[in-house]
Amino acid sequence: NFFNSEFHMNDFMEQLPRLLKHFADYNELQTIEEIRAKSAVLPVGLDLHRFDQYKSLKPSNDPPLILWNHRWEDDKNPQAVIDSMIELKRAGYNFSAAITGENFQQDPTLFTEARDKLGDKIIQLGYMDSFEDYAKLLWQADYVVSTAYQEFFGISICEAIYCNCIPILPNRLNYPNLLTDDAKPICLYKDGKLTTLLKHHLDGLIEVNKPALKEKIAQYDWTIVAPQYDTALTEIMLTHHH
Repeated sequence: NFFNSEFHMNDFMEQLPRLLKHFADYNELQTIEEIRAKSAVLPVGLDLHRFDQYKSLKPSNDPPLILWNHRWEDDKNPQAVIDSMIELKRAGYNFSAAITGENFQQDPTLFTEARDKLGDKIIQLGYMDSFEDYAKLLWQADYVVSTAYQEFFGISICEAIYCNCIPILPNRLNYPNLLTDDAKPICLYKDGKLTTLLKHHLDGLIEVNKPALKEKIAQYDWTIVAPQYDTALTEIMLTHHH
């Protein structure tokens, strides 16, 4: 069994007893440890190098750009991001915001609220069809924010970190594993502390080693991950063959 992150694997193992207890006769609880022993983490392979050709320098006088690049769904918690941006604006911070991601919900209230209350702070609102435009936006962004409750890996965050964004992430799910150790205390926030952490960053109080973060994320590129898959799958074929 392969999981795409340590977090995903542990989460699955923790849920398993509950699931198995629903089956009265053969709940096989002892097999959980066997399954764990057979399980391994194979990270998601990402096509990060496709972003390289769109890299451009950000105009130095542009305000800091905060990016939120998730699907507009409840488990991604878009309301928290909008609230935080509104709070930053009220507090007089100089920033701009790009809110991308597909909106499958029929209820566009949040969109409207964002547009009404953030006004000219928003330079992008809604899904971007063109990969080129999206890639260029990532290189222009300074921060990438997540507020998700549900996320097994964090692909959109990885892409943004690869494009030199500073991640501002909740201290949960797989997020801590995407960061270098020295970035964890300055890039992870506890519940309710998103705006506080953003303010510290915007106040220029925090130094982040972006090259080190990028280097950590670059290990998920297919050029590095594909050989790991090849090795793992070859081993499976060889063991089953005998």
